[in-house]
Amino acid sequence: MDTPTATAEVFVIAFRSLSKIEKQAFFSKLLEDKEIYQDLIDIALIEQRRNERGTLPSLFNCRYDDLWIPPTPSIISNPISQPISTSQIADLIVSPNGNYPTINSALKVARNGDKILVKTGLYKEKLVINKNIELIADGLPIIESGQDCITMDTDHALIKGFTIQSKARYRKNKIAYGVFAYQGKLILDSCDITSDSASCINISNSHAIIRHCNIHNSEQEGICISSQSTAFIQYCKIYSNRSSGISIYRADAQIEDCEIFGNLYRGIQIYEEGNTTVRRCIIKHNSYSAIYVYNNNKVIVEDCDLRKNENGTWDIDETSQVQKCNNQE
Repeated sequence: MDTPTATAEVFVIAFRSLSKIEKQAFFSKLLEDKEIYQDLIDIALIEQRRNERGTLPSLFNCRYDDLWIPPTPSIISNPISQPISTSQIADLIVSPNGNYPTINSALKVARNGDKILVKTGLYKEKLVINKNIELIADGLPIIESGQDCITMDTDHALIKGFTIQSKARYRKNKIAYGVFAYQGKLILDSCDITSDSASCINISNSHAIIRHCNIHNSEQEGICISSQSTAFIQYCKIYSNRSSGISIYRADAQIEDCEIFGNLYRGIQIYEEGNTTVRRCIIKHNSYSAIYVYNNNKVIVEDCDLRKNENGTWDIDETSQVQKCNNQE
């Protein structure tokens, strides 16, 4: 357990020990503090929006439910908030004590369109997704590797519900991503992703939908999008990364309903000729500006809370165009 989590746990235990009257007095004091009051509103808005459906970049030219189209109906047709029924949907089941004790052993025999269900366990392996499959967590499986944990090497894939931990720091001069996509269309859903040597997620020459993910504690950016990629990022928390929360380089992105906070550089940095839309995001408490735009970019920022960043809200060069609407600065 990290220090912030441990501190929070102490406060929760202390709060639960209070009487009803003491709890009411505590809440009254909280609401008297304007900054805390605004933070509580921010949290409530984000939680409310997590179950709303979003739009897609025009590149995908389809509904979210139709993006991943295997030969049989996709698990994606289930609402995100609805628990996945594991009966009669899995073609292969991975379990530490089962017929397929590693995820790679199931990938080896999987066919295009298969659904692979992964039970709770620690899976210390590097995965190369080279078939059009759905990789679904059942419980709390953890994928850990000293290399890129997951590499996308196929046309379509869905990865849902995993803790993904890239731990390459102990390997001299090694850079490894939590998820590295260099081709195809990838959907990452409801994952917790970290990397101690590079970005949590690297999207290059590919297309991705990233939803309901926690992306944090990377050595570089939380998400790096580059080289004519397109990314749709929605309902994510992107925080405590040692560079910017999101970096976009010669790529297009649509970012909606995300919290981007506590990163050691900028909230979002966008450079080198791309198109980015940011809507209904909370971008706060980053060490530099909320949004940086440089070198012939076209950016739309709407209905965002961009306050409380150490170097202000905007850092925009004269060659870029930023359309701003209804933001809090």
